[in-house]
Amino acid sequence: MSEETTIKDITIHHEYGKISKVTIDSVNIRDLIISRFNSIVFQFDLKRPDNANVILPYEYEPIFQSVFSAIDELYMSNRGCLAAYLSSFLFESLTPFWNHLMSKGQHILAIQFWRKVLSMVHEWEEKTGKHIHKGSPYAFIANTCLIIGDIDTGFSYIYNAIEDDIKLSKVCPELNYPSNAPVYLTASLSSNPQNIMVPLVMEIRSELESYLNAYQNEFGRTLSMTELDRLFLQNSTLETLKYYFIFTFWTIFEHRRKVSHDLMQNDFSKLKNANWLFALCLVIDKLFHSHSRYKGRFIGSEIVNYVVNKGWMTKDDLNNLKDKENIQDGEPDQIIPKLLSTTLQHNGMPVRKEIQYLFVAWNLRNFAGHNIQIQNVIVKNFEDLLTILLCDIFLIIEEYR
Repeated sequence: MSEETTIKDITIHHEYGKISKVTIDSVNIRDLIISRFNSIVFQFDLKRPDNANVILPYEYEPIFQSVFSAIDELYMSNRGCLAAYLSSFLFESLTPFWNHLMSKGQHILAIQFWRKVLSMVHEWEEKTGKHIHKGSPYAFIANTCLIIGDIDTGFSYIYNAIEDDIKLSKVCPELNYPSNAPVYLTASLSSNPQNIMVPLVMEIRSELESYLNAYQNEFGRTLSMTELDRLFLQNSTLETLKYYFIFTFWTIFEHRRKVSHDLMQNDFSKLKNANWLFALCLVIDKLFHSHSRYKGRFIGSEIVNYVVNKGWMTKDDLNNLKDKENIQDGEPDQIIPKLLSTTLQHNGMPVRKEIQYLFVAWNLRNFAGHNIQIQNVIVKNFEDLLTILLCDIFLIIEEYR
């Protein structure tokens, strides 16, 4: 049933919480906002277009103030869901201009546009001590940043959106936020069509699946993308860890998309690659640490717990092998090539490939955690190392079944 809720000069037309129209003094807000798009002005230095001064039409200020006040009154009257829908309605009324900028390739200005809108929200919040749900503009900025490959900034806004959605869940639990929020689906690499960034996400998922296929072929395992979703990417008990993994993997994907392999043969790339590999080693470490059966004081003890529990080697044999090969303290340029050849033997018998892969993580984790020394193998064999560390991650994720 269609309803009308009037708060001072604002009238909200809604049905089952969804808003169809909002008027201010009987004038359609969305029509008024769209009609003034041509009056939006950008002023910027060519050297810093990402710091543009955005001048919005003067008519926007009273509209925003009235809507913000109405949102606040809805919150105070325990109508948190309608308040959230109203804030989304306001921000979504601005999206045609954002889409216009995007269609012209003006993504940097599109980001500055939303930052200007957010500055008005923040100013009102600071003056009143009240809160406006800002999930939508955070998500729009995140989407734009991810499209142009600014992964750091994009994920910063994603996580701010998730924090805002957590606050919203307290006043509107029926939305089931943040779990059902589109931006959370992006942060979880979900293929759900509700994910507004699903085209980008599917690119990343496809790349991740190619490594999963390599893992299946290498070890004869059956871990699927569906299981990877359930055990890790959609596992709320590993929330922070999965965010960190997805951010790291997406960053690697985007850098390789823009920078060819021949441009990465330099000392800076060796440091950058080492940083990414170290991040994946941290994921391996914390996946072990979060598992009650393998939890240890550091990655080495966790690998020992894992290998012994699987019955692949005894603790003494594994530690002797580790010391003999100088896995814990050796420089990657000396240790990694031998591990990549997977030719380690113990007592005249080949060492399982899984153990040699885990030794790679052990060596890189210890070295990169204490050094910034240049290592050639980090660039020369980056793809091999990335594949091995992802296989290590998949091995541990299977233990969460």
